[in-house]
Amino acid sequence: MEKRVFLNLDTDCSGYSYLNYLEKYDIPVNKETLSPFIDGYKKAGVTDFLINSFGQLAMCESEVFYDSIDKYNEEYENGIKVNYKDWYRGMHNALVNYGVNPFKTWIDRCREVGINPWLTMRMNDCHFPDKEVSFVRSDFFYKAKEKGWLIGEDYGYFHYCYNYAVPEVYETMLKFIKEQLLKYDVYGFEMDFMREIYCFPYREMPECYKIMNNFVRDVKKIIKETEIKHGHEIKLAARVTRDIEQSKVFGFDVRTWVKEKLVDVLVPSPRFDTCDTDIPIDEWVKEFPETDICAGIENYIVRPDTRCHNTVETVRGIAVKYLTMGAKSIYLYNYFFADLPDKSEEFNMQRTCEIIKTCTDLETATKLPYRFIVTYQEDWICPKGFERYNPLPIKLEGGEKKLPVNLAYIPENAEVNLFIGTKNIDIEKLQVTADGEVLGDSVSEFPKPSNDLSKGYLTDGTFLPDGSTPFKYSLKAKKDGKYNLGFKYNENSLNAEIDYIEIEVIPKE
Repeated sequence: MEKRVFLNLDTDCSGYSYLNYLEKYDIPVNKETLSPFIDGYKKAGVTDFLINSFGQLAMCESEVFYDSIDKYNEEYENGIKVNYKDWYRGMHNALVNYGVNPFKTWIDRCREVGINPWLTMRMNDCHFPDKEVSFVRSDFFYKAKEKGWLIGEDYGYFHYCYNYAVPEVYETMLKFIKEQLLKYDVYGFEMDFMREIYCFPYREMPECYKIMNNFVRDVKKIIKETEIKHGHEIKLAARVTRDIEQSKVFGFDVRTWVKEKLVDVLVPSPRFDTCDTDIPIDEWVKEFPETDICAGIENYIVRPDTRCHNTVETVRGIAVKYLTMGAKSIYLYNYFFADLPDKSEEFNMQRTCEIIKTCTDLETATKLPYRFIVTYQEDWICPKGFERYNPLPIKLEGGEKKLPVNLAYIPENAEVNLFIGTKNIDIEKLQVTADGEVLGDSVSEFPKPSNDLSKGYLTDGTFLPDGSTPFKYSLKAKKDGKYNLGFKYNENSLNAEIDYIEIEVIPKE
């Protein structure tokens, strides 16, 4: 099977920084100067490049939504004097001063170098919801707020998300999608519902999925119309939550989408704070064998106290599990970089290149060390009525506690180490078992990154919560990668807990 690697570009963070660099140093904007941005991703090994065309406003040109040029020219927002010129100066320079559309140039360059170009749309982004003004916000937001087109205060951080049950929201989003797909000749279009999943006040609308089913049907009609113009098939993808049933409660009835052949690719994904290393990819593959299931991997691995970026080894651990479970490919979110001449993003680029080179196919990944960290499902994306996957911390009062951990695969004869983080524990009184077998003496140790690229760019490769003490145990290699861990503390304590679990795999050469 041909190896494919999907990478979602955050235009705000990477595309704009590249364009701003060109503007800062008075470098002409043309195909020659724009192409290296794409060539960097080709060098990294990306096969499918998803350019984000919409957050809360249009990232490039639009007659439907407020766009980057409108934001550049904006002097007052919500009655407050603002100046966003510095953020949008690169895009303004390209479109206005040089008459060059970066999106079109990048899409054309993708095809020239053999990358499948996609547009992706954040279907309900709500960054900075409670700020009076924001550099990412369109005028449509204020209209929607005034007219009551938002999902409402009962939804916390997401209370300013648009309500797709409102006809004006529904139709405006469709109009924008049609505009963009007619403007740009792409391989595919992605509906990114993980930014954000709250497209309805779902607790008050148990059948909201019927509205979204009609919306996806309408998107598919637009796809068919634009296929005629561009003369080729256009794929449709959707990024959704970890769970088929939970997705439906939020309004995303993926079973109907697949049954009606509306989507070609589904991307079960975490959201932001964590990678969620227990997404049931095998269930998605089993239920939708004719649909490409891509495993979404976020940039953050776990957030015990502060955000921690994945290392190469921790991405590899997640990828081995999901590829073994049958995922067609790995989908990287927030692994963007800009290949700038000043090498200011060289580390990010090297790290992403190493991840793609060594983490996105099983044959390569299972020959190299990998780390599997037990994480959790972000609480915001577990709908009411479902049990959230959140196994840690394990409170040790009241007898032995069990936790199944599934890596899906471990090479034969590999060295396997269990690392745990503990609080308020006398390690001499803690009994740790794996599949009922008592593990030997522990060592106070934590795995070290194998090279500088494993450090991430905000972490040194360690992910222990503050105040946690690590210990290491040896495990037997099991081909199926499944362990039933047990923890028994031989002392009465209400505060004793296990707050971190990691399994490290070091294949034998």
